[in-house]
Amino acid sequence: MKVLRHLFLFISFFACCAAFCNSDSKNIEVKLKNDLLCHYDVEDRPRQLDLSVELNYGVRGFTYEESTSRISVEARILHRWDDLRLRWEENDYAGIKMFHISSDSIWIPRLFINNSFHHYGLGDCHPTECLVKSSGQIGCWIPCTQELDCIADYEKWPFDKHVCRASFKTFYLYENVTFDSNEIGGQVVMNTNNEWKLTSMTGLIDTKNKYAVHFFITIERYTGMIYKHVIIPIYCLIAFTLAILWIKPESFWRLILCGFNIYLHFSLMDRVWWQFPSNGASKSVPKILKSMTFMLILSTIILIESIIVKAVSIRCSVPPLWTQKIVNITDSNSIVKYVILSPTDLRENAKSDENLATEEASKKRDVMKSFNRIIDRILFLLLCIIYMFYKIV
Repeated sequence: MKVLRHLFLFISFFACCAAFCNSDSKNIEVKLKNDLLCHYDVEDRPRQLDLSVELNYGVRGFTYEESTSRISVEARILHRWDDLRLRWEENDYAGIKMFHISSDSIWIPRLFINNSFHHYGLGDCHPTECLVKSSGQIGCWIPCTQELDCIADYEKWPFDKHVCRASFKTFYLYENVTFDSNEIGGQVVMNTNNEWKLTSMTGLIDTKNKYAVHFFITIERYTGMIYKHVIIPIYCLIAFTLAILWIKPESFWRLILCGFNIYLHFSLMDRVWWQFPSNGASKSVPKILKSMTFMLILSTIILIESIIVKAVSIRCSVPPLWTQKIVNITDSNSIVKYVILSPTDLRENAKSDENLATEEASKKRDVMKSFNRIIDRILFLLLCIIYMFYKIV
């Protein structure tokens, strides 16, 4: 009796399946789907031996985390392939050329993304509608949220670019699925990130095998806010450093300003330093930090020069003979005099020249003061040349 009951259920099940497959629906599209999917197995790959997949990777939005050098991508994965089981003659079904169907109802290539975050699968993906054409070609846009690894490079910060990679693979050994090298591409569907912009996106098939494809996403930082908070203050510090050299070296205010200048350099370097992650993502030191270190060294040289000049001016009541020779050479050359000396120094020298009637008046000329001015102007010209040809970033 029990055997008869199981036999009855088995016959009833196949009778229902036969009734479903042979149902004569008035809706032509429903009838077409019934005819194609009646004996269709979603676990069985298409009949052709070599199955080539066209893959297109689209980015709709992304967020980049600098502390982990990882990008979160809202991707749209479009892949096309041919399934001979889903072909039909358009004339037999009122000229229907295509129809939509859920991705869960048909066989789709098993792709997985290969990186340190996703060990299997494509990430957080959702079922979607696929387009089936009469030729048997199937195309599916699969929305996914993925975490990708990036190669961080802060050497040219704040004009830094980072390259992120999305590597897709297929189960070649089990399904014999490869990628079509002529139909691999990437595109930016939408960019809603206000801090980073996506500059380029390319796709390449692995040269060793055709069951792996790599997409390279290049992002670049927007530098508007950084210009206001970092770049402009750097050029202000350069102008401040050059202005210090126009203050009299024997003045006590010059030493105060030199110390304050060094403090500003340290403060700005500390602000820039905290912009970089401490995870060792970038192997090279950012060029802007090297430039600021060089600027700090120049500011320290100016402070040391000011201290030495002030100490020599206090202790040396009689200027050395070689300083007198240098000052005389400067006074004898009018071009050098007008380039090196300031208008105030020129007026002082002219006033002294008018009082050279006696030998005693000529000795009152301040040789050390003129010599100090010459050193400052030479340093000023050297710094101008250095800052003109030295690239900060």
